[in-house]
Amino acid sequence: IATALHQLSERATKPFVSVHCGAIPADLLESELFGYIKGAFTGADSDRKGLLAMAHTGSLFLDEIGEMPLAMQVKLLRVLQEGSYYPVGSRTLETIDIRLISATNRDLPEAVQQGEFRDDLYYRIKGLTLSTTALKDRAEDLPLLLHFFLKKYNEQHQITLTMEPSVINWFCQTQWPGNVRELKNTLESAAAISLGQKITLQEIQLIRNEVTVGEVAQLNDTNKEGLGKSLEQQVSKLEKKLIRQAMQHNDNNKTHSAQALGITRQGLTNKINRYKLEF
Repeated sequence: IATALHQLSERATKPFVSVHCGAIPADLLESELFGYIKGAFTGADSDRKGLLAMAHTGSLFLDEIGEMPLAMQVKLLRVLQEGSYYPVGSRTLETIDIRLISATNRDLPEAVQQGEFRDDLYYRIKGLTLSTTALKDRAEDLPLLLHFFLKKYNEQHQITLTMEPSVINWFCQTQWPGNVRELKNTLESAAAISLGQKITLQEIQLIRNEVTVGEVAQLNDTNKEGLGKSLEQQVSKLEKKLIRQAMQHNDNNKTHSAQALGITRQGLTNKINRYKLEF
């Protein structure tokens, strides 16, 4: 929707910059948005343009703005009110002309009441509000989305994976509780651990923690890729793929990846060290 709003606006030929507020650590969000100058802090070896500057004259999409730390909310409000900001470590005022589009899955009025979101920023960004219907309430969209994401995955990896009909039936019958991004991540994770030419229901259920790795390995023990390999080897292979997938979708953030995998951050770190994975 954010992309469509940009493409149908007078800014369509200008930059469209998207940032996931919950995926960037709080201590890095300011430098990511505002940019910084050389020497601003340890590791700042050169000037770096921020996302605000990149979106100048275009649109800035702040996804999951409800996850933005309160301290950062104050600074964002100042930018929106004054149309200017200082890059980290700089005394040179930069002006900005952007169209702000924001999204959240949180109830922001309730977050304001709880003191977790600034009321002045909420009313500043409220503008025109579009409410989207949850995927669980529009099951007819699920087959279209699943086929679309699988097609993109196949094109990206130059393969020809298909889906068993039971996969689509499962998504439609379970009233998918997540959003479109989570649907895409689940399908891609299942594709990554698929041992054959089809994504099976068992692989989807593994990603959703509804079956164990051992059960999936047993169901696939006749697959050529599994022949001659011990259960431990197959489990290790699946774990490596799941870890890589989680880290890829969470910009190598261990905390968020561990949450997606349903383990602790230390547990994830131990597995990364054990398998000697590099990110």
